Amino acid sequence: MRAAFSFIFICLCLGASFSCSAQVEGFALEEVNGGLLPLLPGSREGWKEPGDIFPAPGSRVVFRFDRPLTLKDGYALFLGFQNSSGGLDLEALQSEDNRLTAAARIPLFAAAEGGVSLMLPPGTYGGFAVNREPRGQPALPGAVEPAVRVLRAAIIPYEPAFRLSPSGGIYASSAIMPGAAGPSTGKSRVTLPHVREDAEYSLRITLQPAAADSPSAPPAPANRPPRIEARGGARSFAAEITARPVPETLWLHSRFLGFVPREIEIERVPPGAGLEILLVPRPEWGAASSSFAPVPADIGMILYDPASGPNNLPGLWRHPDFEVFRWSLFPRVFIVDSRTYAVQKRLFHRLAFFVEKTGFRGKLHPDSRIWSRHGWNAHNYNAEGLAAFFNAARETGFPLNAEETWLAGFLVSQGVLREEGRGFVPGSGGVLGVSREAPAAARNLLLTHEAFHGVYYGLPEFRGLVEKTWENLPEEQKEFWRFYFTWMGYDIGDQYLLVNEFQAYLLQQPLPQLEAQYKGVIAGRLCDGHPERRAWLASLFDKYPDMFSRPARLFSDYLERAAGIQAGNVESLRIEY
Repeated sequence: MRAAFSFIFICLCLGASFSCSAQVEGFALEEVNGGLLPLLPGSREGWKEPGDIFPAPGSRVVFRFDRPLTLKDGYALFLGFQNSSGGLDLEALQSEDNRLTAAARIPLFAAAEGGVSLMLPPGTYGGFAVNREPRGQPALPGAVEPAVRVLRAAIIPYEPAFRLSPSGGIYASSAIMPGAAGPSTGKSRVTLPHVREDAEYSLRITLQPAAADSPSAPPAPANRPPRIEARGGARSFAAEITARPVPETLWLHSRFLGFVPREIEIERVPPGAGLEILLVPRPEWGAASSSFAPVPADIGMILYDPASGPNNLPGLWRHPDFEVFRWSLFPRVFIVDSRTYAVQKRLFHRLAFFVEKTGFRGKLHPDSRIWSRHGWNAHNYNAEGLAAFFNAARETGFPLNAEETWLAGFLVSQGVLREEGRGFVPGSGGVLGVSREAPAAARNLLLTHEAFHGVYYGLPEFRGLVEKTWENLPEEQKEFWRFYFTWMGYDIGDQYLLVNEFQAYLLQQPLPQLEAQYKGVIAGRLCDGHPERRAWLASLFDKYPDMFSRPARLFSDYLERAAGIQAGNVESLRIEY
């Protein structure tokens, strides 16, 4: 816009040598009502009818409307093009009180046919410009700047998202990502205009994997993962994104970032992959209640360490004692992150004894019997176990505390439980619990362990694999696990619990650490309490040298193919501190 109005100003004041009224033949702006608004060239330099443009590095090509165009809220300028290469951007030109302002600029990176739509705030517009950034290096001798053919210009209803599809099509609201056919190391900076500092926003990032048989699919796994950096004022947040074999939607929330993102930088998007980003206002995120919306989040974001990332302090939570998240990779798994172990205890302690503890399972116990006993440092409960607990409390009139009552209401509001008649029936999914009071390393291990229980809830095929693997274990190995889990306090009479814990304890740490962890650390602890088992354990480990890594590798390899997660690693965002 600035360039277009600058051109008009030059025409009026300096008297340009060419006509300002010559229309661009075969190329016009499509209005919302279907009409065509003729376009006038800002100059003859850099373009060729009907729509080829040849902007030199550091220059721009301007097209202005033959009359001002006034728009209300909810519209965008769409530009369809072919053969764009790195360094171009689109700018809408707006005039206010005879002063020239740019609505926004969008970098265009694509070698294939695509398009970009630019959000337009309400106002009066006079045209648009396509710019080429200055060349970073001297041109090669005899090199010819590639032409960009503009196929379509239109005013369209604004859709607040921008996308890069696996086929190479590009669509945007306020920025554009590196093209599918472009270099995977490309970097693109995005400006998000018209955001309010006092409002709640979420940045939604969806990475669509490249098709395995796509000719542009990356030769995995050599490429470094995609990286995103969000900035707002003097604050920033950066993380690498795990490129999974399934579509995944990730979220960055202004509340937990501590700032509203105004600029985003994306790099290393894999060739052939698809990307969609959406900045979503979240006015509904208010005071906590049993129905307040869980925050969609990656495990990596939940593990964000407030000691290293002060913007993510629990003081930003909606509830003073805890926050509730929805795992972005498994949306039916909810995670309650509590400020202290005491808060976590009020939420889950009685559940732990009812669902899992030897000598207590299946019965409700008053605080006088269990409150002084250790429960767990982290928790997981599926819909069936939760329904049984709350049904038992309702049927017997057992008094629940305020946190347990809140939890029942929340689980019903999210469909983990359903109320039927006078009781509860299982819905789908489950809930995990972790506390901020745990030291960072322990917190990471605990939530990783509980997350694999969430995976167990969410992937029936994986459950089947684990159950079959357990059934085929030699009896001596089963005896080890029963011995270990009894020592831990689990009621091994529950077969589902036994098998579920079997896979989670195998997968909670990376595979290279597994054998040493169990044959060294765990075996040492077991022998301290049961020295009579020392010879038996030594003989067992000698007979089955891979008794831990073998099933763990089977499970990890399956999950990597199915969901892109591995033993010891369930995070999609690897945050840079």
